[in-house]
Amino acid sequence: MQPESSNSTEVIPSNLTPQSASLPSAETSSKKRNEVPPPSPPERPAKRLKGGENYVDTAHKKKPKQRGRKDFKLESEQLLADVHYYFEKGLRKVEPYEFTYRTYVKGRWIGRPLIETFTKEFQDKTPEYYRQAIICGKITINDKMVAVDYKPRGGDIMAHSIHRHEPPVTADPLDLVYSDENLLVVNKPSSIPIHPTGRYHHNTMLHILRSREFGFIDLHHSTGSHRGFASSPAIRPHQQKLGVNVVSPEGKECKTVFDRLSYNGLTSVVQCKPYSGRTHQIRVHLQYLGHPIANDPIYGCDIWGPDMGKGGVGKAEIAKVLEELTPYAYPQDPKADPADETKAAEPGKPADQPNEVGEASSAVNPARNLACGECTVRRMDPIPEQLQIWLHSWKYELKQGHYETSMPTWADAKFRGDQALVERFWKHGGKWDGVNAGMIVVDGF
Repeated sequence: MQPESSNSTEVIPSNLTPQSASLPSAETSSKKRNEVPPPSPPERPAKRLKGGENYVDTAHKKKPKQRGRKDFKLESEQLLADVHYYFEKGLRKVEPYEFTYRTYVKGRWIGRPLIETFTKEFQDKTPEYYRQAIICGKITINDKMVAVDYKPRGGDIMAHSIHRHEPPVTADPLDLVYSDENLLVVNKPSSIPIHPTGRYHHNTMLHILRSREFGFIDLHHSTGSHRGFASSPAIRPHQQKLGVNVVSPEGKECKTVFDRLSYNGLTSVVQCKPYSGRTHQIRVHLQYLGHPIANDPIYGCDIWGPDMGKGGVGKAEIAKVLEELTPYAYPQDPKADPADETKAAEPGKPADQPNEVGEASSAVNPARNLACGECTVRRMDPIPEQLQIWLHSWKYELKQGHYETSMPTWADAKFRGDQALVERFWKHGGKWDGVNAGMIVVDGF
């Protein structure tokens, strides 16, 4: 049988000629056949296993794959079976439920005492609550209890288990503009976040669409951001918890083009064309120009100064602004006793004091549970005016189609509902009737 032909080319070392690279002689081949191979190294004696032990091949044992940030995001977006919606006074509400936040330790948290990270970055609860939550195991590192002054390391997984109370949102329905097997276009009412963020999880557009009400399971959201190509006032986030952004030379470039459509003597209707998709871009750019959205409680309030942030806010002022803005998003009862939220379920029972690496316990003891502070108070429901700002997504264009929603009533040139702003909103510095949404109801209020 003839050998199969091959198109491969053999490469010959450059220091050899074709003749010297020929097959070895018969004498050389004979010597190699008679050579004795060198002895192999002695095998290591096998370890004698004790009763109940199993052999594990550590040389070929695969290391567990580290969970990525996407895994945590997907976990946070999963539906929970014990969550139920209900409607009351024009609001969509969610019954409180148990929830555990999980995330990898961020760079700015590494080497920083755990208690300091929580009290500085998550100010919706008191410092004493966080101290007790760490001691009781409601806050853990790598699923283990740690000391309050533990300093997280890179790769640590931080978890915080809570009884979650989501704020209510409007009960106005989602409007499905277009739907097919690949694309869903939704006209979302104000006050409903798009995806889980901050205190919102199930009261978001993503989960409402996944609920029994609509039944869309496999969803991936898009807010229609474009890539920016021009420089306008750059935007930079200045408060992670509140999500507040400001114009800063250290921020990311972005551009918005504005065109006034009408003016009724008090407010104007403006068409906005964003060429990039930064968080709060339109709201921040309008504030910077001195024309904030008329009923915007964050970027249109007097906390930013007499000019309400026109021309930007300096670094020296931003800390004071953020401190005063916090009660807008996280209103607390000034008469409340912070200790009420840190009472243990079993008073008098001593809490274990784990060492720095958290070896005191590998599991949370449910008996040492903190009382839920939100369960002991009653918050004021928001009024309709507090659930919306006059910002509407009108048109959206893709290569495969053009999508357009109807104009809201406040965009009509004959709209006069803005007259209420004078006495009910602007008079109180950007608070409807001088009250923050979600304030705790106290005796005599």
